[in-house]
Amino acid sequence: MSLLLRSAREYAIALGNLPGPALEQAFLAGMIPHHAAAVAMARQELARGSRPELKAMAEHIISSQNKEISRITGWLHTWYGLTPELARTRVPHAVQQARAPMTTWMDTTTARLSTVPAGPRFDQAFMQAVIPHHETAAVASTAVPGHAVHDALNTLAQQIVAAQNAQVEQMRTWLHDWYPS
Repeated sequence: MSLLLRSAREYAIALGNLPGPALEQAFLAGMIPHHAAAVAMARQELARGSRPELKAMAEHIISSQNKEISRITGWLHTWYGLTPELARTRVPHAVQQARAPMTTWMDTTTARLSTVPAGPRFDQAFMQAVIPHHETAAVASTAVPGHAVHDALNTLAQQIVAAQNAQVEQMRTWLHDWYPS
């Protein structure tokens, strides 16, 4: 297991140890920047990638994750009277510490991706960045079902797991087919 996935599992465990409202606030506060990083990477794919199939996936990532960011932001406001920034300040230190390696990895990976030349090489680098990014979101989201107070969040977390895992499998297939080792 990679260090990144181990970090995601530790984060999921830390989330799962929180009482329902605190879990919801911490998860929502963490998922907003996570989705924003995926959107940023997907925008780079649209600008610099070469594969129409991958560009279509990037468009889907941008659309679906921006909608989820809006929904999550609304839930924080409606359910808890919080902005995303205020919610982040309320995340317990242990949960912040568990999430820190993923945040560092996301920032570094997004910046590194911006240095890759446009074209097929960028497509490959994009998939190699988004696969572990999506895997961490799926792992973190497994902490929510059965622990969240709001059924809508339980449902969203299950949808995140399913959608991210499906995209990971598709990208693994494309990597294998387009860039055989």
